[in-house]
Amino acid sequence: MRRRALLRFIPLLVLTSGLLFLVMWIPWWLDGQLQVQSEKLRHQAQLTLVKQRLDNSFQVVVQDLKLLSGNPSLMRYLTRSDEPHRQQVEAQFLRFANIRGVYDQIRLLDHNGMELIRINRSEGRSAVVPAYKRQSKKHRYYFKQSWAMAPGRIYVSKMDLNMENGQIQHPLKPMIRFAVPIADLQGRKRAVVVLNYRAQQVLDLFKNAMTINRRGAMLCDADGYWMVGRTPQEEWGFMFDHGLRFDTRMAKTWQEITQQPQGVIENSDGLFFFRTVDPISQLWRDHTDTPPVWAKNYHWKAVSWIPPHAWPTPWNSPFWILTYILLLSLAAIALWQLLLGRIKQGYWVQEIAHSESRLRAVFDNAAVGVAVVDDQGMVRQANATLLRMFGMQSHGPLCLHWPSFIHPEEKLTVEELLAGMSRHNKQAPSRTIRHERAGQWWYARTFISPVFNEDVATPLAMLILEDVSEWVEADRKERELQDQLLHMGRVSQMGELAASLAHEVNTPLGTIVNYAQGALRRMDNGHCDTKQLATALRSIDGQARRISAIISRVRGFMTKQEVPPLKRFNMLDLLQDTRTFLEPRLERTQAEVDIQPKVGDFFIKADPIQMEQLVMNLLFNAVEAMEFNTEHPRQVSIQCVAQSPGTLQLVIVDNGPPMAADALEQAQEPFYTTKPYGMGMGLAICRTIVENHGGDLQMAPNPERGATVTILLPTGLEQEHLVLEHDHE
Repeated sequence: MRRRALLRFIPLLVLTSGLLFLVMWIPWWLDGQLQVQSEKLRHQAQLTLVKQRLDNSFQVVVQDLKLLSGNPSLMRYLTRSDEPHRQQVEAQFLRFANIRGVYDQIRLLDHNGMELIRINRSEGRSAVVPAYKRQSKKHRYYFKQSWAMAPGRIYVSKMDLNMENGQIQHPLKPMIRFAVPIADLQGRKRAVVVLNYRAQQVLDLFKNAMTINRRGAMLCDADGYWMVGRTPQEEWGFMFDHGLRFDTRMAKTWQEITQQPQGVIENSDGLFFFRTVDPISQLWRDHTDTPPVWAKNYHWKAVSWIPPHAWPTPWNSPFWILTYILLLSLAAIALWQLLLGRIKQGYWVQEIAHSESRLRAVFDNAAVGVAVVDDQGMVRQANATLLRMFGMQSHGPLCLHWPSFIHPEEKLTVEELLAGMSRHNKQAPSRTIRHERAGQWWYARTFISPVFNEDVATPLAMLILEDVSEWVEADRKERELQDQLLHMGRVSQMGELAASLAHEVNTPLGTIVNYAQGALRRMDNGHCDTKQLATALRSIDGQARRISAIISRVRGFMTKQEVPPLKRFNMLDLLQDTRTFLEPRLERTQAEVDIQPKVGDFFIKADPIQMEQLVMNLLFNAVEAMEFNTEHPRQVSIQCVAQSPGTLQLVIVDNGPPMAADALEQAQEPFYTTKPYGMGMGLAICRTIVENHGGDLQMAPNPERGATVTILLPTGLEQEHLVLEHDHE
């Protein structure tokens, strides 16, 4: 019997011991594995962040280099090679260096490597290096390699230490040199623009990003030389005599690192997390044929190293597990089941809670107001940002009817949006709608999109509000400034038209005086009958109406209107009226204005006052440009053409003196003028008027004499036709 009992007890004891071992050992081992995996994920995520930051570190520098090399003043200097243009380019380089503040040197080298321009930055300020201190960089590797490239291609040097007069500069200055060969206006390669980028910023970016393992953070170049090492003595081996590299210390590890773009290596040297950083490839993304940037074998290796003794491991002595086998025989089965169930339950409950917490945090801390509303506008759920927009507290019961906060003029629009959402079940276009908060109106860009949920019978929508009050206010102020600019231009024009106004008003006044004096003489002589008196009074009335029309026209031209009215009118009539208005000025300067065609329908919906100011400004400029033209007739032609459906084209051509293309571009800049008493605002006002009407203004020199102004304006009549058709439907 004892033997039978022993035979039953031994399997039970083995089973119990095995279960207890699993219950105690597996959670402990899994915890260690989770810890290991968690550390690996953290290090890999850290290296991913480092790669993203370093990969994008060159983009701004390349953009700056393109900006400097494409400077028109630099092109003119390379073509003419004169001192004034060199000084102009030098001043522009100096301003650029002070603004950017990240370049140790900005240089312009000629074909022999001699510095034509050099800007140094020291102690937070940039300064021009005089000619006697400039050096020849003929034998430096970055000049040889960049000069061998085609103009426009950018060369990037390896990161090394800055040298002055053949010696390493102290304190150490890590540098990356960006260079681009440039050609003159004839396409000849003439010089190289070189930017000495302070690479310490890249190294600091790397060190600041390696927050998990600062002591083991390493950054190596493609040859294995440390730019950031475990100790400062290991760094820049290719610049110093010691020549230390990664592969001289850990050759096997370095061989594995060079064979893969990223990964994890665990060996006797420790645990290595590494990632390849390739900032050059980020500059090739939009170029599939010829890379715009060239650098040979250009990449870095970012490494996070943990020594063998510092890496956490779950392998410890399991002696305590054996002591529990004899003490917890039969209870081990129940304990194992309970522990396993609790682990699973706790894990999923925690994950769900964390997920909901993260989603709620994103929802509440969003920069825009987010809410769920029904088709009646009642808010079912809202984040704290939206409640703050309406001056409500984020705690307490939610009772918010969104349309109640809408401006009365826009409630119908909101109701249509909600109704359309429930009918069409698609996202509505964004609208800028006024809302009320504490008695004040504020503007919000509003987005509404339906929420698809089969379990809810009432249609729901996602409402997103973005406060754009500051943008609306800024737009209003900008329009006020433009209105003031246009008004100032009209006032300036009226000063120049004073003589013309006096001539136009003086003629009907003289006629009125003549008729009145004639009527009085007839009455004094007793020879005036009623019919003759009526004729004289009708003539006086007609001339008085003519004066009134002139004064009304001047008053309308001078009036500063808050919102320019858009009217439908014939552009050909406006051109004819403007020419008639300028007739005294044209007679005085012996200039002719030819308008083609003579008759036709060229209707446009625009502000007639601003259109008259536009035409008058351009005619003024044309007449003044031809004032000293004594060898050729002074002629201005205006052509009005219906370019395409919905577009009207005006072409104004004069035969003034020849003009260069760069002079025309400079003439369009505000406050630029060649007149002794000019303000330099005429063409700037013209461009503002055209752009405010959604058009385009272009100026170009004529082949022989004068210039041509081409204006494209939308007629604004297609929208009227669409509205009429919609109303008819």
